[in-house]
Amino acid sequence: MMYQAIPTAATIRGGTPTESGDYVVTLDQIPRWSDVEQRSSLEGETGDPGHSNPRYANPLASSSEAGSSGNGMVSKFPVDHEINSRIYLWRGEPWNLEVDAVVNSTNENLDEAHSSPGLHVAAGPGLAEQCATLGGCRTGMAKVTNAYDLPARRVIHTVGPKYAVKYHTAAENALSHCYRSCLELLIDSGLQSIALGCIYTEAKNYPREPAAHVAIRTVRRFLEKQKDKISAVVFCTTTSSDTEIYKRLLPLYFPRDEHEEEVAISKLPADVGDENGETVIDERKIRIQALPNKPSPRSFPTPLERPSTDLTLLRRNSNHLDSYLDPAFMSLIKDPDERRKEQWEKTAQAQSGFNFVKLLGFGDLGGPPLSAAEEYSLHSRYLAKANSLNLSEIAEMKIVYRGGVDTEGHPVMVVVGAHFLLRCLDLERFVLYVIKEFEPVIQKPYSIVYFHSAASLQVQPDLGWMKRLQQILGRKHQRNLQAIYVLHPTFHLKATILTMQFFVDNVVWKKVVYADRLLQLFKYVPREQLTIPDFVFQHDLEVNGGKGLIVDPRTKYLKMTQYMPLFRSCSSLRLVSQLHAHLLVTGCLRCDPLPVTKLIESYAFMGSPDSSRLVFEAFPYPDSFMYGVLIKCNVWCHLLDAAIDLYHRLVLEKTQISKFVFPSVLRACAGSREHLSVGRKVHGRIIKSGVDDDAVIETSLLCMYGQTGNLSDAEKVFDGMPVRDLVAWSTLVSSCLENGEVLKALRMFKCMVDDGVEPDAVTMISIVEGCAELGCLRIARSVHGQITRKMFDFDETLCNSLLTMYSKCGDLLSSERIFEKIAKKNAVSWTAMISSYNRGEFSEKALRSFSEMLKSGIEPNLVTLYSILSSCGLNGLIREGKSVHGFAVRRERDPNYESLSPALVELYAECGRLSDCETILHVVGDRNIVSWNSLISLYAHRGMVIEALYLFRQMVTWRIKPDSFTLASTISACENTGLVRLGKQIHGHVIRTDVSDEFVQNSVIDMYSKSGFVNLACTVFDQIKHRSIVTWNSMLCGFSQNGNSLEAINLFDYLYHSCLEINEVTFLAVIQACSSIGSLEKGRWVHHKLIVCGIKDLFTDTALIDMYAKCGDLNTAETVFRAMSNRSIVSWSSMINAYGMHGRIGSTISTFNQMVESGTKPNEVVFMNVLSACGHSGSVEEGKYYFNLMKSFGILPNSEHFACFIDLLSRSGDLKEAYRTIKEMPFLADASVWGSLVNGCRIHQKMDIIKAIKNDLSDIVTDDTGYYTLLSNIYAAEGEWEEFRRMRSAMKSLNLKKVPGYSAIEIDKKVFRFVAGEETCFQTEDIYRFLGNLQNLTLEADYLQINE
Repeated sequence: MMYQAIPTAATIRGGTPTESGDYVVTLDQIPRWSDVEQRSSLEGETGDPGHSNPRYANPLASSSEAGSSGNGMVSKFPVDHEINSRIYLWRGEPWNLEVDAVVNSTNENLDEAHSSPGLHVAAGPGLAEQCATLGGCRTGMAKVTNAYDLPARRVIHTVGPKYAVKYHTAAENALSHCYRSCLELLIDSGLQSIALGCIYTEAKNYPREPAAHVAIRTVRRFLEKQKDKISAVVFCTTTSSDTEIYKRLLPLYFPRDEHEEEVAISKLPADVGDENGETVIDERKIRIQALPNKPSPRSFPTPLERPSTDLTLLRRNSNHLDSYLDPAFMSLIKDPDERRKEQWEKTAQAQSGFNFVKLLGFGDLGGPPLSAAEEYSLHSRYLAKANSLNLSEIAEMKIVYRGGVDTEGHPVMVVVGAHFLLRCLDLERFVLYVIKEFEPVIQKPYSIVYFHSAASLQVQPDLGWMKRLQQILGRKHQRNLQAIYVLHPTFHLKATILTMQFFVDNVVWKKVVYADRLLQLFKYVPREQLTIPDFVFQHDLEVNGGKGLIVDPRTKYLKMTQYMPLFRSCSSLRLVSQLHAHLLVTGCLRCDPLPVTKLIESYAFMGSPDSSRLVFEAFPYPDSFMYGVLIKCNVWCHLLDAAIDLYHRLVLEKTQISKFVFPSVLRACAGSREHLSVGRKVHGRIIKSGVDDDAVIETSLLCMYGQTGNLSDAEKVFDGMPVRDLVAWSTLVSSCLENGEVLKALRMFKCMVDDGVEPDAVTMISIVEGCAELGCLRIARSVHGQITRKMFDFDETLCNSLLTMYSKCGDLLSSERIFEKIAKKNAVSWTAMISSYNRGEFSEKALRSFSEMLKSGIEPNLVTLYSILSSCGLNGLIREGKSVHGFAVRRERDPNYESLSPALVELYAECGRLSDCETILHVVGDRNIVSWNSLISLYAHRGMVIEALYLFRQMVTWRIKPDSFTLASTISACENTGLVRLGKQIHGHVIRTDVSDEFVQNSVIDMYSKSGFVNLACTVFDQIKHRSIVTWNSMLCGFSQNGNSLEAINLFDYLYHSCLEINEVTFLAVIQACSSIGSLEKGRWVHHKLIVCGIKDLFTDTALIDMYAKCGDLNTAETVFRAMSNRSIVSWSSMINAYGMHGRIGSTISTFNQMVESGTKPNEVVFMNVLSACGHSGSVEEGKYYFNLMKSFGILPNSEHFACFIDLLSRSGDLKEAYRTIKEMPFLADASVWGSLVNGCRIHQKMDIIKAIKNDLSDIVTDDTGYYTLLSNIYAAEGEWEEFRRMRSAMKSLNLKKVPGYSAIEIDKKVFRFVAGEETCFQTEDIYRFLGNLQNLTLEADYLQINE
């Protein structure tokens, strides 16, 4: 047998079964494809029993049937015994095979539930755990894991494609890529044998036999190139049907002798695939020669002689294979020229007969029927062309449009015959429009409503044209069409439809249902769901007689269809009220829900939802549809809570809820994240109601989950959608963008395009906005190219978005080019250009554009004025800003300053006109809190703390409720010890009013940290449940700034090892902490992680220079400095300070000179570091030179510069010059200056100078403990205890304490600090015990030395 089952007594590894009870099967137990016994066994099953081994006979030995074999063609798959020896076919699970790798067919998430059955059970729990760490796998790709308890060494996971006839070629190539990826991964992993199961799972609807063709063909092509690297490929099947398919198809691609090769030539098409086994798309082929009119005879080689018995065998085997080949597969890969030739022959044959229908005047119905592949190709070409054209003029004719749903919930397409005017209609463009409109509808069951009202005198298309349209729509249209409802049919129309039944399509045109009056049509399509032109009502009244009223025999109430046009014409609330009164007087609102529903809609549309609610409550028996209308109206008016309450009321009152209610309820839930729980319950009811497959409801679910920030749930809904149209894709892309997932949105857009869904202008606007947020110019240009190819670049809204996108990406030149190409520039276009100039800080160009806009006659809107005012404010252009302000006042734009007040406040504040700012605030009052926030933030930023707090108090006095931004700005103004008490009060206000959000909490942490209350900052930090990276950074900086470096490092370690988000600010804080305690090893570790994370900017590099310098590694500091591409003044200053700390005065001066030569002007800090370096090295002359050089750069020495210079002179012994310099200072010397002189006196033992300046020292009051400690120590050394006690008393009265010294060591990558006098440190008892033992040993050593 070609396939043989392994008996239970087969040899296994070690001679015993595995733990799971399965037996391990080795490759030696499986027959090769090329085995002689296997091939003869196959003939015993399917061949003629009269021939013992007919396959060994030469099939080319006879000359009588040479033409029936290969026809001289070269085989695409010649006999290759070396490749055949590597092929195995085995029925059973791959997990029992002892091979290098087995293949698992799974889904994108590598879930256990979607993997090949039995794999995870056999492999054990470790496989699922490793799969969870891989991050998923894309369709067509492969990933490898360990095999754990399996006999194999590795498991290769791959994801097969979903199959749809429409995308047959794409699915086929994706499946081929799966097999090729598995084989490539096998070689990359250093493995040689693989067991391939069926990747084409039933869940993805892939036909078994076409998939087997792809699998075998791909393996054959791969082995032709890589056969030296692969020793065995086992095709594993689990069902008898799959086994039979492989037994039939393997001889075609892996022929074992010349006979099978000849059969493969005759049965496989010439274009069966490329060198990789993928299908070649017909449209991509380039044929130089045209197809000849008559087939030219082929020349055949001289056939060989062969016995007649072999000829009989060849015919029988050929017919045998014919019966097994899938016709659909053969037709899809047939040569396109042959298909075209057959089509010509069919057309000629059909047109040669007698055309009876044409003689009757119904048009030409000739032409052959199309096959499924031909219909698919025709439909695809028309749909692609329709999507690329602008067919708005056809849409405006209202011939075809969506018109609601029928009684069974199927969507309805409406066709209006009276609008079909052939004299002014381009039939070809109309066909394209029909294809485009019908495409999303025909995917599921649907119906057509044809209004023939008042259309009898119009010219109608002939039946030949109708047949052509039906062929383009294809068989999906024929299968999913439920009914064609024809209203007001004429005799001629009925005769035409009868002719269509006989001569065009007996299936479609038998679904016609005639309705002579509207009431009959309403039985099939609810009147509330059908969009009907007004003239249809009038025609119905004329045809059916009466006094303009249609009577419903079921209720005996007059139907107010003649009032529907009046509802549409009501343009004000007063007209709606008048119509309402008329309906009340006539009694039409008692039991008829139609006018009640229209009144509810009309009142809501006019902005009176309360009136809608009153009309609803007055109706005695509201149905589910009326509830849905009122819910929708509440959503229109942003009354989301009222809409949800109505839904809950509907659930309590109605057992059956119409599916039209759910989209409106879901939109209400999408309005706030607080309603997410309600949305989940609605989703559950949708599933229970069985309407979860409705396209509108699925899209509403996508919106709800996306807008509430639950992208994972939105993706689950999207993955479960059977048909993903443009609206679904666009909704998911927009949801990703709304949640800040720009890269994911771009990936979704790429998947949408790869899936064959053509984007429209609305989708492209969302993508462009996402690229603008991302700021990547390369991606932006790629998207712009896509827009240009799709011919969307004429859309004005899209052009405006492109303009903004390029400006945010830093390409202002491209923004200007797009702006120039806009033919009709409106206010939005000009505003976008002005905002782009503002973004690039080109204020003059922004003002020039505003002037040109006014000259062109385009009136600016409020956004334009806001942008130009911001431009004036950023550049301090008070004159131009006041001019724009006056323009707004003259044109009465925003007279109450509700919109422009923030920009005006910013303008006048930046120009120093603070009184004008407060005047604007008094005019605005409580109408715009943004203006108050802007001024408070400005005061706080400029250090005008009192003014900021006064403004906040004024807000509270005026009963203007502060928001989170107000509170955060006010708290930031209290960031010093003098106002921390007020900051605590505001913090209490935040807790009481419960307006605290992340922004406010971070400000509170920052305030307490900068005020020195780190414990309070930690308390606030611990109370925050959801911490962002900004919150972590605030706490890290708080620790680092207050000297709690160990706490900062430990917090960073927790942050890093928890795999939380880390940015450059985080690294900056921890680098400063390492620098403070001199932890070199920790600093190097942080530097390494900084490189791994790919973070490199000016601030972190500067911090690294400072850290390495303070930790003693000057060489690494130099390396970091040299590697910097851009250096700021801070970078130069840090390097100069590093050289100074290490006493390298030459390098300090050299670096200073390099900085000046590079064009960087030194500032006060640079000179401070140079003077400090001179002091460390004792370079007095250089110090004097650079101290005097400061004035050359326009810098006046401050107290710190004098203190450093005095210290330099004092240390060198030039105390008189130091004292003279102090007396010549332009301002009074502070404690730091006198302290430098006193320290010099201490060093050189000049106590007489200290006594001489005693009066000067006694007048100094400072909070510097070092100054008092220095003086007290000098007095104690000289025995002047009175002065010593006076210094200590001064420290005590000022509540100053000497800062204790400490030492720090690092153990196991953790730093421990030991403070002088502190006994609560790490392992205190053990440390003191060890010190005691060490002291005893020292005493013993001294004792022994004395005795000796």
